Amino acid sequence: TKIMYSTNEGLNWMEYTEPVTVGSANVWLQSQSGDGALLSRVAKDTKAPDHGCISDSLPELSVPHCNRGVATATIDKRLGTLEPNFPRATVDVCFTHESLELVFKAFQEKTYLINETFVNNDPIWKWTVMEAFIGPGDSDPTQYFEFEVAPNNVLWTGFIHNPYKDFTSKATALVDDHETYPITSFTSRDEASQTWQSDVSLPLTMFNVDSPEGSSWRMNFFRTYYESDTAEQE
Repeated sequence: TKIMYSTNEGLNWMEYTEPVTVGSANVWLQSQSGDGALLSRVAKDTKAPDHGCISDSLPELSVPHCNRGVATATIDKRLGTLEPNFPRATVDVCFTHESLELVFKAFQEKTYLINETFVNNDPIWKWTVMEAFIGPGDSDPTQYFEFEVAPNNVLWTGFIHNPYKDFTSKATALVDDHETYPITSFTSRDEASQTWQSDVSLPLTMFNVDSPEGSSWRMNFFRTYYESDTAEQE
């Protein structure tokens, strides 16, 4: 039997073999058999006061209309330890009366590792991506939209239904018809400066939001990174 743990709501699992320092507000633990079958799973609230993601101290951004500028979220902490030495990425956020606009920017990119055979909604998260997890409202959502983009502009898009908020039961509804929504992304990279960027537009209608002004949303932003072609994903 293996004991696995996750500090990002079950998106990634690591084997627990020795004591680790976990700064996350919540930790997911699961046991699995040698062939990978899930035996049990439990979520544990560690109530770490310095994490910034407990109920009364969630990080907040005041997001403006796009004609008034942007609000910027910064990704620079490592999962698990939250040490601020992770290669930096930013997400500029604003809204129009029709869409949520996101500009992902990754810095210090060394590899741009992707699977050239992958198309939209293949498991691009195994390689280099930037991600957003988005749900309207100010409570912990039971359903949210997951958006991922790779440096070659391949996307993963889908709605995640997580009824118990602990991933013991989970369903995914993939979004394939990007033109109908529409969901757009324009991605470029500059290897000389070790950067890549994706300009993304998501229609408000897919979130059942008519008027975004003054509304509250839950959003998480992530970046995956490879230090070298042979390194493990960070």
